Amino acid sequence: ITYSRVSRLADQGSLKMSLRSDWRLASRCALRTLFCRSSGGSGSLVARLIGAAALVATAWLAALRSLLPLLPTPALHPAASRGLGGPSSGDFDSAGRSDLAVLDRTASTDADWEIAKLTAAAAYEPPPLEVDALFVTDCSDYQEWLAQIFLTQWHRVGPHGVRLTRLLACDSGDPRLERARRFTEAPPGGDGRGAEVYVLPELNGKDKDRYLCNNRPRGLRRWLRAQPPRSEHHWVALLDPDMLVLRPLEPSLPFHMAGGSVVGEQAASWFLSEVPPRVALAHHFTFVPHLWKNVNLSLAGLCGEEDTTGQGSATSSSSAAAARQLPACRERLRGLFEDPNLVANEFSVGVPHVIRAVDLERMADSWEVFTDRVRAQYRGWTAEMFSWILAARYSGLRFAYLAEAVSDPSAKELAWEPIDAGLGGDPCRTPPSPAQLTLTASTARHSVPLLVHFCEVYNATYEVPRSPSSSPSSGVSAAESATTWLDKRAVAKTLKALATKDKSMSMLDCDAPLFELPPPDLLDRKPAARDRGRRLEPPVSVGTFRRSAWLLCTTLHAANAGLRDFRSRSCGEAAKARGWPEILRAVPANARFSEPSPDFAALHLKNPPVDWASRLNATRARLGSRH
Repeated sequence: ITYSRVSRLADQGSLKMSLRSDWRLASRCALRTLFCRSSGGSGSLVARLIGAAALVATAWLAALRSLLPLLPTPALHPAASRGLGGPSSGDFDSAGRSDLAVLDRTASTDADWEIAKLTAAAAYEPPPLEVDALFVTDCSDYQEWLAQIFLTQWHRVGPHGVRLTRLLACDSGDPRLERARRFTEAPPGGDGRGAEVYVLPELNGKDKDRYLCNNRPRGLRRWLRAQPPRSEHHWVALLDPDMLVLRPLEPSLPFHMAGGSVVGEQAASWFLSEVPPRVALAHHFTFVPHLWKNVNLSLAGLCGEEDTTGQGSATSSSSAAAARQLPACRERLRGLFEDPNLVANEFSVGVPHVIRAVDLERMADSWEVFTDRVRAQYRGWTAEMFSWILAARYSGLRFAYLAEAVSDPSAKELAWEPIDAGLGGDPCRTPPSPAQLTLTASTARHSVPLLVHFCEVYNATYEVPRSPSSSPSSGVSAAESATTWLDKRAVAKTLKALATKDKSMSMLDCDAPLFELPPPDLLDRKPAARDRGRRLEPPVSVGTFRRSAWLLCTTLHAANAGLRDFRSRSCGEAAKARGWPEILRAVPANARFSEPSPDFAALHLKNPPVDWASRLNATRARLGSRH
């Protein structure tokens, strides 16, 4: 039993010792096992004690062989005599496990066989982990200002143990291409190295085929062709530009997990070296199973067995050609449609994704095909999420759920736990410094989330003291309220109100405002009811309110820092000295009727808004003077 336990650990690369035929060196290796922790495994005390006991037994057995020549001597693999050099790369398979077929199976006893196996595997030194962090954008102003916020935050909390690459889908003749490349490759402050840029043509499509998420599957497939996987230890972390990295991304640290195909509901930690084959890591979105059921995709249409385009046989040539390369489509996807719990248990996922490069390459072609076929049945923005799930299932992959990102204050996301416990600080008053975000394996669990994904609409409605001019007769309640909003999709419409007849405005412009910041004591405020026009929405719970306040303060401070950095580099010293007013309120369209307008007069607009309250009071004064 002991030999089997140690052999399994050795096959996983968890015991990194070198063993010679000399029993004295083997004893020293056993002692090292007690006190030296493997860099790629969990290194528990129990495993080290078991390993040490087994290696001491191996050492004494070797000594007995030297004293009792009548004992048969096993024919060991040459790795056993190469000492610290270890076996050559050809002695192990692509997953880093020893190829036991190369060992001499003519060993006389089971014990000799186990010793030979342990000796070769223990001498193996697995290659280091290699991680590419990727995010995909086009060169529109909307995605560019998101990318600049992402990049500023990335460099602020770095350095990271991964290589960052921006996949930029932008036609060569687009005048915005040079700007996007320049401000991506040059890091903020001019120190260190910026992100790499891989330029693609615009791949979102034209007319009816246009879909703003097409760049991701189409772009990543082309990047994989140019940068093929280098080993089974090569990983890819897929991020989005509307994310904030809050602490260094270090592949040597464990990832927090909760749920999915091979992880129970209880929180666990995994090193990348411990992730089983054909398993990828991804954020758990709880809304996916419900939406999957409601959309009710046609399996026959996904597999090309029926036309779902409404155009007869006139499908895109690329989809038709690739569909012919998807054999056994129905058999591979059937479980998603027949097992009511499979999507919830193993495929309820979205970005961020952490996946082996070989697995991403394995599913790349089918991901692009399924994106087109899902879009033929369902035009929602989550179509690309469904195509990712389908491609993963078709390619034989499963998902374990990451507990490293927060995106929804009301969702059951385990990464909220340190925030709920008050360990995330108060970003409304003092955003955390980079020094506070430098982690070790022992402190990573008790920290802020790795990522904030501001992909939803956020608000925090809070009580404010009644103004002195208010009185019960005026109809104002004893506790008035105010709301802090963030809807990134509403920014363009808000800026449109600032535009002149001759010039539009974007967040990249030198004269555009920055986001209005929440009050510095927002986390200490009480949640209030929110006016929904015809009804009053009751206050949210204190816990949800504090999560919303924390996310809003973290995101809005980081957004203004990123935009301020970009403009400082692109607009010159004069604009930097003049500064930018923090008055932009990104309010969703369905809430604008109850929200005050920003102080556009602070921007010295040509036609400032009319102060109707002052004009009304002046009219009343004139009428009163006549009597």
